Amino acid sequence: MVGQLLAIGVVLLVPIHLSAQQTRDYTGYVRVGAGLGFAKSEVGGEESSKVGPVVSATFGSGGKLSVAVQAEYQPFKVANPVKAEAYRVLFVLPSLELRFHTLSDDGVAEVNLRGGIGLARFWWSGPEAGVPSENGVALSLSAGLRSHAVLAGRLMGEIGVQSGASSDFSASAGLLSIRVLAVWPRLR
Repeated sequence: MVGQLLAIGVVLLVPIHLSAQQTRDYTGYVRVGAGLGFAKSEVGGEESSKVGPVVSATFGSGGKLSVAVQAEYQPFKVANPVKAEAYRVLFVLPSLELRFHTLSDDGVAEVNLRGGIGLARFWWSGPEAGVPSENGVALSLSAGLRSHAVLAGRLMGEIGVQSGASSDFSASAGLLSIRVLAVWPRLR
């Protein structure tokens, strides 16, 4: 099911990406970093939450409109509010990203908005864990800013929201994160 959703997403994204490339030069980029995340779990109307570190990477290509793949990992465990189990989660999200460049007194700045749909991979632990791991569907929305004035545009601040559901949709997970990312190539 999730594999089929990813395949459909790629089929839909490629023509849009190729169309955008006709009006803008092709450029690739990599962003890798870490931050702080607020994770929330909901099962049967009950909720639990926890704050901890997150690790994130985004690989993309394109001009103003880019095709990207984002991965964000929540290594800390969030408890299921109704059972003695907890999860860690990895979100892998094929995405579309809009990038805007502006010129200010400080130099060039880049603002990006990214949204995607993809995979949430849950790892379960605890005495009542039904399965060791499972896949589910995930949605993501992120916004970022980088400026030439900060380390020649090699760092970017980003805020993101990821939401995932277990394979049977009995449990949902949300992650709000603030990240600092190293960016290649640098902002020109």
